Amino acid sequence: MVLKKTVAMLAVSLIILTLSSVAVHAASDKVGFIDARSILPAHPKYESSQKYVDEFITKKSEDARAAAEKEPDAAKRMEIIDTARRECGQ
Repeated sequence: MVLKKTVAMLAVSLIILTLSSVAVHAASDKVGFIDARSILPAHPKYESSQKYVDEFITKKSEDARAAAEKEPDAAKRMEIIDTARRECGQ
């Protein structure tokens, strides 16, 4: 009988300890916000990367516009433009 009470108390103590440690761990989590627009410009390669992306988008747009102007079918023109937008991530 004493053994059963000891095991039961041990089990209850273990459950309480586990729940309290989970609660403490959950309370230590913090939620934050990072403003990428303020951090990215500080990176040394930001300007060159942004220039490369801008040039890529400009080139894709010009290529798509030229190809769309040559295409007589309106549906195919829209497909050309949509494909270019997807490739540019817009």
